[in-house]
Amino acid sequence: MVLAVALGGAACGRDELTTAAPATSAALGQTVPTFVDDVAPLVHRHCAPCHRPGQSGPFALLTYRDVQKRSGMIVDVTASGYMPPWLPVQGAVELVGERYLGAEQKDLLRRWHEAGAPLGDPERSPAPPEFPSDWRIGAPDLVVRMPDAYVVPAEGRDVFRNFVIPLSGQLDGLRFVTAVEIRPGNPRVAHHGILMVDAVGAARERDSRDPEPGFPGMDFASAEPPDGHFLGWTPGKAPYVPPPDMAFALTPDQDLVLQLHMVTTGRPERVQAEIGFRFGDRPPARRPVSVVVWSEDIDIPPGEPAWPLRERLRLPCDVDALAVYPHAHYLGQQLHARAILPDGSVRWLLRIDDWSFDWQDEYRYARSPFLPAGTVVEMDYVYDNSAANLDNPNDPPIRVRFGDRSVDEMGTLTLQVVPRDPADRPSLERLQYETIVARDPRDWLARDRLGVMLGRQGLFAPAEQQLRAALAIRPDAAVLHNDLGWLLLMTDRAAAAEPFLRTALQLDPDDGLARRNLAEVLVRAGRDADARRELEEWLRRHPDSGDAHGALGAFLAVRGRFTEALPLLQRAVALRPGQPGLHNDLANTLLFGFDRPADAEPHYRRALAARPDHFAARLNLGRALLGLGRVAEARVELQRARALRPDDAAVAELLRSAGVR
Repeated sequence: MVLAVALGGAACGRDELTTAAPATSAALGQTVPTFVDDVAPLVHRHCAPCHRPGQSGPFALLTYRDVQKRSGMIVDVTASGYMPPWLPVQGAVELVGERYLGAEQKDLLRRWHEAGAPLGDPERSPAPPEFPSDWRIGAPDLVVRMPDAYVVPAEGRDVFRNFVIPLSGQLDGLRFVTAVEIRPGNPRVAHHGILMVDAVGAARERDSRDPEPGFPGMDFASAEPPDGHFLGWTPGKAPYVPPPDMAFALTPDQDLVLQLHMVTTGRPERVQAEIGFRFGDRPPARRPVSVVVWSEDIDIPPGEPAWPLRERLRLPCDVDALAVYPHAHYLGQQLHARAILPDGSVRWLLRIDDWSFDWQDEYRYARSPFLPAGTVVEMDYVYDNSAANLDNPNDPPIRVRFGDRSVDEMGTLTLQVVPRDPADRPSLERLQYETIVARDPRDWLARDRLGVMLGRQGLFAPAEQQLRAALAIRPDAAVLHNDLGWLLLMTDRAAAAEPFLRTALQLDPDDGLARRNLAEVLVRAGRDADARRELEEWLRRHPDSGDAHGALGAFLAVRGRFTEALPLLQRAVALRPGQPGLHNDLANTLLFGFDRPADAEPHYRRALAARPDHFAARLNLGRALLGLGRVAEARVELQRARALRPDDAAVAELLRSAGVR
């Protein structure tokens, strides 16, 4: 009786510690587990990575006292399957990092709790596990943060906002990312986040027009997944670690774009997310693509307990699947993904029978399934909009449609694949938008994205077809006029591009990209004075734009107006220190305009740190080194330039000057 009281007191969190060694219990007919011998190894492996300071767990589970005082709750949440958080059905697909607890492990926790949560031999009590840092990826090589905090209002609709984080001044050159961890800054309001990379500058442009940090909406502007890697954060989601041969590149001229979905809490809340990166030395041997299956055809009646959503997508080439990421909101119940192979056989890609909005994750395959060309990827989801769904945000249930709020619904399946033949990558990149356009020909935004993508891939005729079709649907969209003007400019039809670019600026006078494109049109037409006026107007409207300073500076430098160009280019580099083109333009001005090779050299090197394949910077660095009398160094740089362009006459001439035949 005394023993029972002592055990019960320990279970309730009193100060007495039970230190009895393992003993047999007649009532249980089993050895009584102890924390030291049985529970600590289990908890330290399955719970401590999240339940420790600085992580998503609301309390720590590191020490005996941490675990002992919550032993009853631990039994409840593990018995129900709520913890550890892992949604896929065991055995359907073999996944990396599976966090299942078996029946024996759950029973062990139950018996330990019912025995009073004994410690065991205190002399052998294990030390809490040590972690390299409070970052789950270990100590990052680089941590970047939103430049300014954003304040979520106390009340109102959910907020979708895109925060631009320049890498200029934070990254010292080309780096290969081996791990990424996103910290949302305020888990009370951050619902989920998606991280993209912008190499064009359109997101920065959009951000500059909004007085608050970031810009609103679900549109990422020109930002894209880096090399096909889906980077995101949701509660409980593990940090992203790509396969060893698939690190992705970051350069200082790029901007990160973090889209956060935030909810209101009844009081103003500050959010300032940060992102940690680990780097390696190996460039990627393989580049994946994110293939998305999704549907907006969601309209769920109130009280409906099993509303189905099914969508399919056919793969155009042979791929290996690497990972899968499902997404639905609170009504999601059953999220299934299958591959229907050309021979008619069916295999699971993911099976979740009891979805939880709070514990979604990206799941990586332990063995990558091969999916041959013609495979149909099927998304088969079921939603529960009844009162029996305890996660239903509406009481009583109401009609729920597709939407970007958490009280709306979504249905998305993202499959990360790598093509067996790298030449097939462009067709996979286009697949999502081609599928959307085929389903809804009036989706002008999908046509615009498809047209721009086709243009970047050099498929100009189908690109123009898509952009003109989009413009016929939405003639008042400035972005469409600019994109069509850009395409016409790329295909040497500057005169045809001009009216579209002027219309874009009439619709949106602050569109810096359209103004830059229009200036290029005017230069090609020999109308330098008009081109200069457009660039000056861009700078007037955006006085803190490094791109605007750089464009006007380069324009003047090419025309020999070096004294006017120099301060503009110096200011451009100060505003955008990671942009290799700006460093190259400034170095050229210093070298050719002022004969200052010593001042030009560091800017050529900064350009090459970001873009090692920047031919002009490599060539002119060799030229500058020759001018400084550093012939041996010049030979090295010029030979590297020759490797980039073996038949270039300027390289050959400079190599002869350096004594190389």
